[in-house]
Amino acid sequence: VGKQLFSRDKYQLNLPGSVSGSYSRNLNHLWSVGSVVMMWDAPFVEFYYPALSDETHVTVDIQNAAEKFSALRNDQQRQQKLLANAERVSQELLCPSCLESYWRKLIRRYRSYFRLDAVLDDRDTLRRLLAGLDVSQL
Repeated sequence: VGKQLFSRDKYQLNLPGSVSGSYSRNLNHLWSVGSVVMMWDAPFVEFYYPALSDETHVTVDIQNAAEKFSALRNDQQRQQKLLANAERVSQELLCPSCLESYWRKLIRRYRSYFRLDAVLDDRDTLRRLLAGLDVSQL
């Protein structure tokens, strides 16, 4: 479904997973379509979830979805705040340079934590490591 079709709706409910039951990045683009984002309460997280709050989206589950949706429909002020903050999530956390920054930081931390510099920064050590790898089955 194209982004323009999502943007015609006032509310977006993101459900976990995809048709095949696997991970879905669908939520990542819903922040920018100009709709209020409603997230199903699920144990799955993205790297930017700690920056989210009740002011960026509405969290729902099977017990409260109808009630929360009804309350939201009757609260224009909250809808406007959620719309503005959803756009901020898109602009400040999921923009291309934001994603690049996140991945660079993550890779640097893994590199430091696992002391990959000891192998990757020493040509002789790296050559010995690569020479010993059997990649014929890859």
